[in-house]
Amino acid sequence: MIRVERLCLRVFDNLVLRDISFQVDRGETLALVGESGGGKTSLARLMAGLLHGQPSRQQRGCVRARGRFRWSGTIRFDGFEILRARPRQVQAFRVRELGWLPQALSDALNPNLTVIQHVQELLEAGSRTCADAHALCVAHHIPADLHHRYPSGLSGGEIQRVLAALAMANNPRYLILDEPTASLDHGNRERVIESFGKGRDERCQLLITHDLDLARRIADRIGVLRNGRLVEVGPVATVFGCPEHDYTRKLLGIRHEATFSGAWCGGRAQAAIPEPGLGRACHQLVRDGVSPAPDSSKEPCRLAEGLEILGLSHEYAGQPVLEDISLFVPIGTCLVVTGKSGSGKSTLARLLAGFEPVRRGKVTWRSPLHPEGAGRSSLRPVLISQHPHRALAPHFSVCDVLAEAFQLENNKRGSLRAKSAGVGIERMISLLDRVGLPTAKAFLQRKTAALSGGEAQRLVIARALVGNPCCLVADEPTSALDMASCQQVLMLLDELKRSGKVAIVVFTHDQRVVRHLADQAVLLGGGRLQPLSVGQRMADAPVSL
Repeated sequence: MIRVERLCLRVFDNLVLRDISFQVDRGETLALVGESGGGKTSLARLMAGLLHGQPSRQQRGCVRARGRFRWSGTIRFDGFEILRARPRQVQAFRVRELGWLPQALSDALNPNLTVIQHVQELLEAGSRTCADAHALCVAHHIPADLHHRYPSGLSGGEIQRVLAALAMANNPRYLILDEPTASLDHGNRERVIESFGKGRDERCQLLITHDLDLARRIADRIGVLRNGRLVEVGPVATVFGCPEHDYTRKLLGIRHEATFSGAWCGGRAQAAIPEPGLGRACHQLVRDGVSPAPDSSKEPCRLAEGLEILGLSHEYAGQPVLEDISLFVPIGTCLVVTGKSGSGKSTLARLLAGFEPVRRGKVTWRSPLHPEGAGRSSLRPVLISQHPHRALAPHFSVCDVLAEAFQLENNKRGSLRAKSAGVGIERMISLLDRVGLPTAKAFLQRKTAALSGGEAQRLVIARALVGNPCCLVADEPTSALDMASCQQVLMLLDELKRSGKVAIVVFTHDQRVVRHLADQAVLLGGGRLQPLSVGQRMADAPVSL
């Protein structure tokens, strides 16, 4: 049994959790849902013994003390009280009793260990033999060609599958899952869900997710967390069928509206987004797995400004990842690249944005009307990373992140700093508001390490917009977002596209994002591209419940 009683948590001056109490019995799965930044991940990390704070006196149900992490209340796993246990006891408990799958994939693995070494290390700590490591990888659908790779050579979905295997390695009695399927394609998502169902009668499971369908499928009860408070807890059928709290009704209302409008994002419902007009002349640019180079004599639209990719190929560890890719993305349009986890989507994104050197082929910004790039501070595509916490300096505040971006932009333009600090703050607030982030002073001063996954993802998007980019490369831009935030980001990207000033390339495994943003849609597999028809998009999309 997991029992949480009157739990409060303060991070610096921010009260993150407020008087949380719930219980998870053996054989039961409790799902916690709610908005990004509501305290779900902080609760999970505290339960896993990963927030090294200090106890604090409790007055009227709130934490009243100074320090980075201050908590009050209790968290008990049967007879083990993790908040007051010694560090060695907590470490031993995590190895033998607790399975933990974190949301922040970018720093969850040791960069100096291969996949198989991670598994062997955990099995040894749990007093199991290393011979079990290969069998465990096979059982969790981790192919042999990944066993000896380091984390830097893995996609987000591959990292998530490895973490799922590690969480289940020692047959834990307690399992804490923080967004366990956010980076997975549909097929791997189903396999991971199946693995969580094996042996669940002997475990206590806590699922943290934005995906209401996932919660409905595998949870027995649902808790709704908002602004650090648990506003509603009840059986799945009761909460979905007859919610008591206004915020729960709002969550389900967005989902219900999207189910009938056809807008769905990663299993998360959205309000309707205008269809982008899929019948454009530029839509079908791929033939026989390789899109042709731009040919102005045949395609009038290719005279426009845009991102040009010619004969791009790439290898990793001697193995071809991308083969002879050629594309043209006109300004004012969106190309969506989809494909299975590990198909090379993130590699292609990093090549386009200059984070990986292009050794074979060419990536350029073609501007026949403005060959010198007039009015643009930079013609290099700007990357919106799949791993937002890795892309942000952990010691920077939100204000520091945006201020640095503005300063770099001013330096590129050859101009001086803003005439007054007030102008900079106004622009920061405008950007934060566009991506749905708070604009209060307390949020501007919060360190990026203290942001939730969804907050960090939206901050990376806001930073990307600072320089008025001519091209955005977005790698899974909605994977960590709650329903309302996902809706806002998709509408923002659609607005940028329709402005006619930006070319957008989106990499995603979510077929609903394909449907609502794509002017061109291609499937990446085996290192090559093939066109993705509207029928394929809908057939491959996960079915909403």
